[in-house]
Amino acid sequence: MKYLPENVRLCLGSREIPWPGLAALRARGKILELTQKEMQFTKDEAARFIGFDDDHLYALAEGWPLAFGSFKVLFQNGISPGATPSHGHDTLYEYLLHECILRLAPEVVDFLHTTACFEELDAPMLNAVLGIQNARLILDSLAARNIFTIRTSGTVFRYHALFTSKPLPSAMLPKRNIQLF
Repeated sequence: MKYLPENVRLCLGSREIPWPGLAALRARGKILELTQKEMQFTKDEAARFIGFDDDHLYALAEGWPLAFGSFKVLFQNGISPGATPSHGHDTLYEYLLHECILRLAPEVVDFLHTTACFEELDAPMLNAVLGIQNARLILDSLAARNIFTIRTSGTVFRYHALFTSKPLPSAMLPKRNIQLF
């Protein structure tokens, strides 16, 4: 990228924060980053996109464009807005599972499954509850990679509403070695 001609523009897309090698370009203002916050629909944009305002759907999707695209397809196929969460979950969950969950290490999938019941995720509390020492590292990694995890304050996180609204299918959970005595 150092040797690209001036008239060339490069566009990179990633779920993860760009690698450290781009720090110099970022410092010189040569990179335009669009984060989850810039990409999510506002309430008004979501209402224009699906054709009506629905507080419940907006709260469930948290502005996520893919969720609203899925909802819109359901509406076009005759599903009523009231039935959208139950019908929409299958489509969205299939996406979440195949694009996100299946690419994670089994330990991280287990962490997500075990901690999805908490409204707030605090690393010291999770370390104590789970008997681990690396909850902060896992939470930071999930948030940096935009995997269902949102930092609400310096050390506190939460999961996206779509992720916590339905448990992970047992087939997606890591297989544990069970020893019988």
